[in-house]
Amino acid sequence: MGYGADVQIANLGPPISTWTLNWNFTSQESVSSAWGANVSIAGGAATATPQPWTAAIATNASVGFGLSSSYVGPLKLPAAFTLNGQPCQVG
Repeated sequence: MGYGADVQIANLGPPISTWTLNWNFTSQESVSSAWGANVSIAGGAATATPQPWTAAIATNASVGFGLSSSYVGPLKLPAAFTLNGQPCQVG
């Protein structure tokens, strides 16, 4: 089975010059393609880093990226994300 995801990163703090978003997949998932970010998975841990045009996020602004994924078994949404090593709100 598969799905497409649109991920938005909203910055409510000081400007960010670049970012790394981390999360853990809870199903056996693989990313077949991504746009707006480089996405990699190792042992269920996913990491997204920006393309040059999505790196900077001004205060009260957001950037987005997308991905196509496939999975085996029941699909569960990730429970937690970190942005530059700090927990972030999921909404």
